[in-house]
Amino acid sequence: MYFERSDVTHFLIHWFAYLDVLGSLIAGPVDPQLSIGNPESLTEKGRNGWMAEYDFDIEDDYKIHCLFGFTGRCITLLAHIAELARACDIERIDANNNIRLEWTPSMEVVERARKLIVDLEAARKSTLVQACPHLHSASEAEYQWDIREMTATNEAFHWAGIVHIHRRILGKRSTHPDVQNAVREICGALYK
Repeated sequence: MYFERSDVTHFLIHWFAYLDVLGSLIAGPVDPQLSIGNPESLTEKGRNGWMAEYDFDIEDDYKIHCLFGFTGRCITLLAHIAELARACDIERIDANNNIRLEWTPSMEVVERARKLIVDLEAARKSTLVQACPHLHSASEAEYQWDIREMTATNEAFHWAGIVHIHRRILGKRSTHPDVQNAVREICGALYK
């Protein structure tokens, strides 16, 4: 049996996904007993986790949602980043919440991180990205400004995902050139 979603249900599903993903990205270390698994067990295929519940439509994948500030594709990628980062945190952070400086990710984790970076770059640069259809500006100039702000916000979220990959998944220091470049790009996007 197929049930048509109402606009309210559609909004709530997206809102809860937004809260879940951003909460996962900013949450502290995870109790290993409550963990979803180790980094190596989090493969792209065969996941039966919560992301299966958030079925963003293909047509919505590249629309910047006016409330969230990024595309459906971006939230999906950020969810994958959050899940992998939290799994890495279990190994990277000790019981006293100290970062283990000697920790390095496994090759499987490094490969997943590289794929996520490639996917974020492709999503950020995609020609399919478009502004939210709810955008109603008083003039053409205001409309162009609103589009520019939406695009810059979307870019900033993509770059923030890259910061999380470099810092929490790959274990790079904040002074590493990859991290610094992503931070500069976020600042540039905020300037826009």
